[in-house]
Amino acid sequence: MDRRSILETIKENVKSLKNQYWQLAFNRISAINSRLTHRTRKTMLNQMEEFNTLDFNEDNLYSIIIWVVKHFNEFTAEQILSVFDQLTSQDYIKAYKSNVHWTSDNWRYGQKPKPEKYKLDYRLVTHCYKSYRFDPCVVDDFVVICRSLGYYISENKYLDYESFGNEQTFCTVDGVTAFTARLYKNHNAHLKINQDLMMKFNIEVAKLRKWVNNHMDVAKEFDISEDEAIRLWKDPWLHLIGEREVRLLGYNEEKCA
Repeated sequence: MDRRSILETIKENVKSLKNQYWQLAFNRISAINSRLTHRTRKTMLNQMEEFNTLDFNEDNLYSIIIWVVKHFNEFTAEQILSVFDQLTSQDYIKAYKSNVHWTSDNWRYGQKPKPEKYKLDYRLVTHCYKSYRFDPCVVDDFVVICRSLGYYISENKYLDYESFGNEQTFCTVDGVTAFTARLYKNHNAHLKINQDLMMKFNIEVAKLRKWVNNHMDVAKEFDISEDEAIRLWKDPWLHLIGEREVRLLGYNEEKCA
């Protein structure tokens, strides 16, 4: 047997194991992972090219967590828009009042394109197939969005993909129902979403896409009072990872400068 060939094979195997350990660790850091959609998590992993060379140890894991915390907020808006688009269906949206020339029937039958500005209804049907728990599913990603919007659902709550026809309730840790879901054998998931949560979701998307520019736009498009529109426009309900989470990891500026 060739000694050099054996050593090269061992090196390649160790390199491969490093990647697997980093992937597994990243998937199991629940405090951070619970705030990332499947797509965001994959994107962040792809950006961490250091995983190909870094040894898997406590110090390096700590450094990577700090990197994730610092960069997470950059992805928050992107993942909210992504999940909104995944949930979009011509049967379950409402056009803005400013889209006076659009109706759902015209879009449904291909007579007109999708409206430029629209909001999701609180009742939705989406497709969700999972062969095992960690498969990507828009329902699990929506749970992440709920957490970002202040409806913190337990990190251990997942859609039971083997329960067909039964209502599954997704409550916050404070006991508030964020949404319910029914999964059917055709892998369609019927969602009924807390209306306050859905309004916050729609308004956050509208802000990000510049569909509304001030609280008066919110009042007009969402049929609410001016006082309520002011509250919804100003309230910082979007929960980002901030200094508190970093301090819980033992972070200090001198150590990580």
